[in-house]
Amino acid sequence: LFRRGISWFRLASDLIDRLALFSTNEDKDDIPTSDMKYLLTPFYLGELSSGINAPGSPDVRRGAVTEAVAAYSTFLASCDRYGLLGECAAAVHGELEGGMDPQTARAAKIARFKREKA
Repeated sequence: LFRRGISWFRLASDLIDRLALFSTNEDKDDIPTSDMKYLLTPFYLGELSSGINAPGSPDVRRGAVTEAVAAYSTFLASCDRYGLLGECAAAVHGELEGGMDPQTARAAKIARFKREKA
């Protein structure tokens, strides 16, 4: 069932790309409201991919997790590009994309926690 859903979402993602529903030179105000739901396609692909369990086959699970991470990253990148992430989520996404060293990432996490708590 998961694999069938994944194949449908891959097909949907390919169609969205071919139809060029979203452009890198647009902002969120340029996207028609009726097309906003298609921004969620990579998120749902990640959700389905992360749900694959393959007992006794770590390679299959590793591939599924890799695909899920790629799909989530695509989703976050598109949300960030269109300014749909809040300040905190954008900072976390920037940390993930930037590959901070552990000490800097920890300091940023503590600062973010203090901001949220205040």
